[in-house]
Amino acid sequence: MMGKTEENNAFEHFSHGHQFVYINKQSNAICFGCRLNILPGKFYYKCESTCSFFLHQECFNMPKSLQHPVDPIHRLTLLTTIPSSSKCNACRKEILGFSYACANCSTYYHTLCLLALPLSIEMSSHCHKLDLEFCPPYDFECDLCKKPSYKGWLYHCSSCEFDAHISCAITHTDERKTEKCDELMELLSIYMKGTEETSVSQDQLHQYQAQQTPSYQFSDQCFSIDLTKSQQLNDEQTRSMDTKEKSNVAYVTLANEIGSEVWMGLGREMEKAYHTNDSNKESFRRGEMNVDLVLGYPKKGVGVEKDDIDKMQFAVNLEFLEAEYFLWASYGFGLDVVAPNLPMSGPPPIGARKANLDQLTNNIIMEFANQEVGHLRSLNSTVGVFPRPLLDLSAKHFAKIFDDAFGHKLVPPFDPYRDSLSYMLSCYVIPYVGLVGYVGTNPNINGYETKRLLAGLLGVESGQDAVIRMYLYERAAELVSPYHYTVADFTSRISGLRNKLGNCGIKDEGVYVQSPLGAENRTRSNVLSANFGSLSYKRTPAEILRIVYGSGDEHVPGGFYPNGANGKIAKEFLK
Repeated sequence: MMGKTEENNAFEHFSHGHQFVYINKQSNAICFGCRLNILPGKFYYKCESTCSFFLHQECFNMPKSLQHPVDPIHRLTLLTTIPSSSKCNACRKEILGFSYACANCSTYYHTLCLLALPLSIEMSSHCHKLDLEFCPPYDFECDLCKKPSYKGWLYHCSSCEFDAHISCAITHTDERKTEKCDELMELLSIYMKGTEETSVSQDQLHQYQAQQTPSYQFSDQCFSIDLTKSQQLNDEQTRSMDTKEKSNVAYVTLANEIGSEVWMGLGREMEKAYHTNDSNKESFRRGEMNVDLVLGYPKKGVGVEKDDIDKMQFAVNLEFLEAEYFLWASYGFGLDVVAPNLPMSGPPPIGARKANLDQLTNNIIMEFANQEVGHLRSLNSTVGVFPRPLLDLSAKHFAKIFDDAFGHKLVPPFDPYRDSLSYMLSCYVIPYVGLVGYVGTNPNINGYETKRLLAGLLGVESGQDAVIRMYLYERAAELVSPYHYTVADFTSRISGLRNKLGNCGIKDEGVYVQSPLGAENRTRSNVLSANFGSLSYKRTPAEILRIVYGSGDEHVPGGFYPNGANGKIAKEFLK
């Protein structure tokens, strides 16, 4: 993008039609790239004509295209102009100078926010490292300025839920020595502190900017951020299944053979079994018992931390959804028959019915259904459950989801209950959301009993998702009757819709991807969806609600939950 750097040589930049000279003369120049003052003594580029067009050395040398962890699939392009009043997705402030943009996602970023913000920082005022999060995990109050959250990026401590606006964190951060990033960090700090006054208007910027020529070539210049983010592994705590758990598994019977009345009786017996000999449960949770003698847990600590309860209960919403959908499709009735006490008189689901499944698929979904009932029982016995929320499992609702995924109405409307393949495609919509939710919750759980519960739930949810994806992967090239789209097309469209609704980058992929996105950048098959390190993606409660509500907004209910989800976390978003 530039050649030699000796003073008075001429240079060209794609943002401007005239040549530049490289100087460090005193001036009151303002950089048209970042809209900050050029500090005395700093080298910069000046239009050699009569234009008052200046660029910091760092802004002049910014790569014309790059990739960033916020969007690992798409390349971001350096633009010199964007629609007026566009805001940066990172800091949520208006963009006046250069920006990086994703044409696929219609997102924009300040150049300094994208290039200079470290993926983790340390502060003397906090004992743990703070990681850069691209989406607020919840509505938070900044622990530095005490002001409320916004929808931009933040720095977050997963150990103690310390949160800070990126501007607050940068201005409070200890002096760092970041290789090849000192000048960018200096500019970023000035920008975040807001100490530089700029007088260049957007009209002036438009007057001088030339036609931009975006490049999708890999640039030799690379922004100086360590893109590797350390992954913290949690110690696994395991215990053998006790006698009561083993006996609980034995109740699974083919209800179609024994009838719903007998099944209802079995359900009542199971409810009793789960509450038998539990007189010590509360003291066990509080850590007042020698739990090492009970279940092999550590002798010290708390089984269920108070802060764990709301986080684990949030998952009850998704477990209700999966349990009802699987039960109705495979058996023709739901929780009110199978486990009448679990719904706690919550309203029955809308539009659920028996699906037209072949024997293999029906057996798979029956197993999933009973596993979900077990999940609800386990959650109830550990952290408690709330009444079942109103669920929309109608064919009409699923038709809308697939219409949204393809960007037009499918003819005839998609019906998940039509046949086995249609139903398994609809299943692709649901369990994965719960899986990434558990991954996101994991670092924030502290009690050893809740850790064991979460690990057990995550293991089975991951297995269910793998079975669904493998089922569809085997049929990836098949056309989905009566449409002219393949199974692979359907998975890609649904994953794209979830990414769009989640509004936090790429955390979802179909069963086929381009090889740069496959495992170790080598495979096009994508039986298991994972990030660039082959680790599971994670989602926050806000992201999950945006997806399952179908609104892209955690504050606007709809979709699977017409009246909104239940529990403290979900209800707080509806206030």
